[in-house]
Amino acid sequence: LWFALRQIRFRLNQIKTNPDDDGLKKETDSSIDWYINDGYYQTSSVYQLSLLSAYIRIYETDIAFLDFGEDQITKNFYSRIEKLKQTISDTAKGSSLYYYYFDGIGDNLISDISAKYNNQQEYPMSFAQFIYKLHSDDAFRSFYEPAFRFVKNLKYDYTKELSENMIHELDINLPDI
Repeated sequence: LWFALRQIRFRLNQIKTNPDDDGLKKETDSSIDWYINDGYYQTSSVYQLSLLSAYIRIYETDIAFLDFGEDQITKNFYSRIEKLKQTISDTAKGSSLYYYYFDGIGDNLISDISAKYNNQQEYPMSFAQFIYKLHSDDAFRSFYEPAFRFVKNLKYDYTKELSENMIHELDINLPDI
């Protein structure tokens, strides 16, 4: 989780200087090559954002079933994650990610959902699996298109306050998580 937070923080600072790339696969481009060349930065940024969400979802699920009593650490974790998710989904500041959609991109990245129901450890899919599924599964790719638009839109001035708020929330959360 800490590394995923750090990666998103780094990418938010870099997105405005990234070469122009609309992030959405062209219908005429049937090659997986797009994801690892022209669309690499956008694809890997969407993956990192989804990975952050996946780790949050895994931790939320794991922690929800532990008995911490009235422990302040648990409350602090949930309140920080809640604030981060609200900031990411702030449509008034230009976000195109809705609160539960952010949860969904994480849930969708968890490769073996059956593990959840068999009391096994859950893991997000790898970047290679993510690329392959984007390329081969139209429904999966369609599901992630709003996340690609979100990452692309972070380059524009109308989302400057959103980007700054996200960086602020990440800076607050990084030291302790």
